[in-house]
Amino acid sequence: MPFFYGWVIVVVGALGMIGSIPGQTVGVGAFSDALCEALHITRLQLSYAYMGGTAVSGFLLPIGGQLLDRFGSRRFFVLASTCFSLSLFMMSQLDHIRHGPLGWITNSWHAFGLELNLGSFLMATVGFLSIRFFGQGLLTLAPRAMLMKWWNRRRGMVTAISGVLVSGTFASAPALLLPLIHKFGWSGAYALLAACILVGLGLIGWLFFRDNPEECGLQMDGKEPVVETEEPKNPDLVMRKEFTRGEALRTYSFWFFTLMMAFQGLFFTAISFHLVDLGDSLGLGGERLSHLFGSAGLITITTNLIVGFALDHIRLRYVAMVIGLGGITCCSGLLLLPGPLGQGLFVLGLGLAWGCFPSVTGVTYARYFGRKHIGAISGMAMSWLVWGSAFGPVSYAQIKNWSGGYEEAIWVTLVVYALMMVGAYFASNPQRKIPVNEEAMV
Repeated sequence: MPFFYGWVIVVVGALGMIGSIPGQTVGVGAFSDALCEALHITRLQLSYAYMGGTAVSGFLLPIGGQLLDRFGSRRFFVLASTCFSLSLFMMSQLDHIRHGPLGWITNSWHAFGLELNLGSFLMATVGFLSIRFFGQGLLTLAPRAMLMKWWNRRRGMVTAISGVLVSGTFASAPALLLPLIHKFGWSGAYALLAACILVGLGLIGWLFFRDNPEECGLQMDGKEPVVETEEPKNPDLVMRKEFTRGEALRTYSFWFFTLMMAFQGLFFTAISFHLVDLGDSLGLGGERLSHLFGSAGLITITTNLIVGFALDHIRLRYVAMVIGLGGITCCSGLLLLPGPLGQGLFVLGLGLAWGCFPSVTGVTYARYFGRKHIGAISGMAMSWLVWGSAFGPVSYAQIKNWSGGYEEAIWVTLVVYALMMVGAYFASNPQRKIPVNEEAMV
């Protein structure tokens, strides 16, 4: 080819991430009202079903990571897209299943006068478990791992490019899905998405996905390996050891970045899920806060590009500090609403914190722990991210029920981000601690 195939990997990897939208929170949210109406359950019951399905998905993801290491990105992605397609088709039939095989459960519980529609609740939980595990989990795991294996010195840059493509599409997801639902109905929309995922993503995965450059007779970054004669400008790019999952789990840096990303997932899922109610509660209005949320997109994309290019030259722990600063700024802005200062701080902080997120998730584990066991390591990390996103909406809702507002939840979030800034200083690259004599034996 006239160019390095790794650039194809960047594009198809981004398409793989985009294909997971129906299983992401932004995709589920578009169907939530229709699901409540079709299954005859309340929004709170749907939220708990979402939490339960997502939490169980998190427990299963480490197994998926190990299978990724065993089968490679290509076969793994095709299998994941097929299962995700079947899951979406199952979602399209939830109301029929509710009145069919599980109808007796629903009727028996209604006979006792209980408010919980148990049959619908169970079906919603199983449905969410399926699309969250195969969509949010496995379908995103393969493209991320594949990109890490194809790039090293330019890993930050290509992650930023991929992140811009993905972020722009995710931001447009409600605008794309809602007209689809209005035209075909929620069931028809799910069925159409299932067909597109099965044919489109499956074909892309089989034709274009390749697990690593070595199996294609190529080298990472498209260059022949060279013998370093001097210390590189960024020592974090030097790979001295391939960590196993057990070894990675015994490092402080693994748990810092993993829990940081999990908390990011918790916070941003919580505020996006409760965005309208949050704006009303803080005196700004839900419509205005939704507009500010969208306005942060430009800062998010700009930050993503800058951080992605910078990561090839700086240490990851400094970016983690920026995430902490962005979170503090965002929370401060929420607490200062509805004033103009609060609105500006909210947009700036949200853009900074979320703009750093894609690059950090795409770079950290390969740079810190190597490529050989990246599926198992990133699968464990993804589990925590999924758990965070599962408990975010419910935790904010429960705090509001206890206190009457969201302020207490925001204060707790601000304190955690402040601790995160301090903890980031100690999250150094474990590769730097490998002695030269041990490096020779690895």
